[in-house]
Amino acid sequence: MDKLVKLFIFLLCLSTMACNQRGGEREGELVYKITYLQSNADNPLIRLLPSEIVMHFKDNNTVTIVDGFWGTFQLKFITNRNLKSSCSILHILDKKYICMNDIDSLSAGYAKMSGMEIKNIKDTSNINGFLCHQAEALCKTIAEEPILIHYTYDIDIEQPNSNSPYSMIDGVLAKFQANVAGVDMLFELVEYNNIQVKDSEFSIPTDHKEISRTDFNDILLSFQ
Repeated sequence: MDKLVKLFIFLLCLSTMACNQRGGEREGELVYKITYLQSNADNPLIRLLPSEIVMHFKDNNTVTIVDGFWGTFQLKFITNRNLKSSCSILHILDKKYICMNDIDSLSAGYAKMSGMEIKNIKDTSNINGFLCHQAEALCKTIAEEPILIHYTYDIDIEQPNSNSPYSMIDGVLAKFQANVAGVDMLFELVEYNNIQVKDSEFSIPTDHKEISRTDFNDILLSFQ
């Protein structure tokens, strides 16, 4: 009898893990505040740049959206794990560009952080109600001192950073630094919204002009 009880508990545990491996949120919207690490004197465009980014996620698929310049500019990163596809999308006025990325490689639009080393530390933090673990990222191309990274398992996304500079971190980033379109930024999670996300948000558009990673990044830089 005891063996049957233990077998039942074991199977129940396996079933629970299969349904939700991490036990966190599997669908919704994340809003990040952007802090620019350059002054207006160094980059006069900073005052015109967006103050937040939004990420929608569902079933391990993600789309990150950055809107700016009063609707004339949009940068979007889509990772569709169901289709094993990833792309960077850029809208500038009536121009629509797309760059296809490898599913597990850095997305066009991000600056490469070559030689980065990640060191996990024991400290934890609470960011917007999420329990966050911490790590130090050392990358001399970005900063001489280590960058403190906060990430959480309270949001359930498989390989959430596979297309970002922090691909070696397996939790969802809650506070981190990155260089996007040639600008150093600090991102901090400020809001989670429990919304239903449409599958169509993770579709790869077919009406955009496909360009190379180099051309994509050059257009971003020239826009500034």
